Amino acid sequence: MAKYRIGRINDEMARQLAVIFRNIRDPRLESCLVSVTAVDTKPDLRFAKIYYSVINYDKTLTDEEKDKQVQEALESSSGFVRSELARLIN
Repeated sequence: MAKYRIGRINDEMARQLAVIFRNIRDPRLESCLVSVTAVDTKPDLRFAKIYYSVINYDKTLTDEEKDKQVQEALESSSGFVRSELARLIN
């Protein structure tokens, strides 16, 4: 039964994170699309690992450079992401 609960929590977190990522206003996230591919939550619900993919529309940067910029942008907005996730998930 607990496995089904974690699966539902992971799915709901992935849905809400996709919405939150669209609302982040960071110039490093412009000209790219960030898609949440999976979420892996620990059984005690204290930690979650988020897997995402990036589609780069800006051809002046290589994919590796854009990936690094996106990672830095998401890490710098982690407080916003956490607070919004806590607000959206009941």
